[in-house]
Amino acid sequence: MEDCIREFEIGEGEVRPTLHIVQKTIGDVGCVVWDAALVLAKYLERLCSEEKDFLRGKKVLELGAGTGLVGLVAAYFGGDVTLTDLPEMFPLLGENVRRNALICEGRATSKVLIWGWDLGQSKNEIPRPDIILVSDCIYYAESVDPLIETLLEFSDSETLILMSYETRMEFEKHAQLERDFFDKMKKSFHETEIPKDELHPEFTSDDIRVLRFKKR
Repeated sequence: MEDCIREFEIGEGEVRPTLHIVQKTIGDVGCVVWDAALVLAKYLERLCSEEKDFLRGKKVLELGAGTGLVGLVAAYFGGDVTLTDLPEMFPLLGENVRRNALICEGRATSKVLIWGWDLGQSKNEIPRPDIILVSDCIYYAESVDPLIETLLEFSDSETLILMSYETRMEFEKHAQLERDFFDKMKKSFHETEIPKDELHPEFTSDDIRVLRFKKR
């Protein structure tokens, strides 16, 4: 796979801290930084600008981390972050964690986590999260139930789940997938959509939603 570097600047000043995210130009969907990840990362930045300790010292779990951008932004703002993905994504994820470790105020570690599989063992290895991050992971029908099972396993009524995803309603198959996912989520979680005016003004789109979930 060929590599390229995606630079992600944090803040609004003339001199901005920058995360350097390795992407694979050839590979699976997790090998690049998707727009929904950018929107969620900038939303975290905005939350931390309004509440300095929003992430500082919090246990954070990212599911389906891909390149790791969102979780690394959380670590930059002081979170104790565990970034997880499938075994085949682990080398890329680990490389990005190592590459950006020194710039982060908090701590970032990478682990393999397969949704819905051996979750009891995974819970022993991953700190109980205060916040769970999920970005653009509603993609394959076969992953819907395992993702929800994993969210249920790692959360309680106090856990904040932040999720971003890009709607793809022009494809009927994907539109049905989204409906199925959210219908199932509503059985176990309270859902709140983040208004567009609370997102970063330069990192928002009518096709990208950011949601908060809390377990019922």
